[in-house]
Amino acid sequence: MQLTWCFDTDLEEPSALLELGETLGLSQIKTSQWRLLELKGAVLSQYLIDHQQRLAALLEWFYQTQGFAAAEKGYFSAASADIGRVLTTREGNATALAVILKILAKQLNLTLDILMLPGNCVLRFEHNGQCHYLNPLDGQPLTLHQMHSLIRGELGNHAQLEEHYLRGATNEIISKRLINEIKAGFVVEGKFELALHCCNLLMSRYPEQLQYVRERAFMEQQLGCHKAAAVDLQTFMDKSPKDEALAELLRMQIKELQQAQAIYH
Repeated sequence: MQLTWCFDTDLEEPSALLELGETLGLSQIKTSQWRLLELKGAVLSQYLIDHQQRLAALLEWFYQTQGFAAAEKGYFSAASADIGRVLTTREGNATALAVILKILAKQLNLTLDILMLPGNCVLRFEHNGQCHYLNPLDGQPLTLHQMHSLIRGELGNHAQLEEHYLRGATNEIISKRLINEIKAGFVVEGKFELALHCCNLLMSRYPEQLQYVRERAFMEQQLGCHKAAAVDLQTFMDKSPKDEALAELLRMQIKELQQAQAIYH
């Protein structure tokens, strides 16, 4: 399997996302495309002149009439982050639901921005100079205090609601979050080969981010590719800031992998 991805692709025309889902075996692109076309047509009935009333109509239609919601089972699965699967099942994680709602809002000439908080995702709607924040899991409004609580829940009580959290995320940042969530889902499900494909895709775009080298080593080890895992761990150790405790741990892991490779042969 050879995955390619343009990380700054326009997510409001999500053909690339749907193709990725099919390549990973999560959804079928034709089914997903038809479902999206149906929704794009149906949502036009919610067009009202007043912007805020139009947004309220969209949210009611999306969450109540169409039944989109947070995945009750397998929220952290790969399928819950796949746009194509979520279009079909109407259940997903916050990022996938936010992307779909953003696409449908554009059909009504509404602009929704996606904010990426640590471990969470929020929608923003600006009208008459005021910002309104929404939970993409249910469309309910969020206050800045609630958003700060989400950040503290993820990073600890010391964490602040920093200004950069309130900036709309770029297509690249959203794509990166979705692929990371799909990768993490595959790891939870024990589908390490598919997780490895996602990791390689991320490494092709972010070769300087060493956490992907260590993650890949873990996946290679799970797949029995001990030599490749040892090479990646050595690369991670060589390029990481010097931390003697971490370096010693990595040396032990590399030795174990080399011994496993020798036993295998």
